[in-house]
Amino acid sequence: SEETDGRAAHALKRKLIDCTLALVAKGCVAPGMAALCRFASVESDRVLLRHTCLRLLSLAAPPYAASFGRQLMGLLSIHRMREAVRTAPAAQRELVVGAVRQLILDHPPIAEAAAWLEEMRRSEAESGGGARA
Repeated sequence: SEETDGRAAHALKRKLIDCTLALVAKGCVAPGMAALCRFASVESDRVLLRHTCLRLLSLAAPPYAASFGRQLMGLLSIHRMREAVRTAPAAQRELVVGAVRQLILDHPPIAEAAAWLEEMRRSEAESGGGARA
């Protein structure tokens, strides 16, 4: 059925994300991050996008390398990923915001990080502080 196909496609995408993240964790960072960016630029499922972002952050620990920080901001700057984070439940959104704040502390020259945080602040103020699913 169509519903079964949709669930299977979702499960397969999630497995591919997890495999890509495993490669990133093993040191294959640049190609893995490039693949995650390509995925985020075409995927519309916010749940999968949030999963990608949150799993990535669970694998990385501060202090972040500058190169990883630039790649992370590249991923978070993709419109679909930004929207997935912006509409995430508050606890999930705060994990990402906290990582970006840490990135700014570790590497102040990464200007995209400060701009991204400002956009999240504006969005939260416009929506009254509540996230939508």
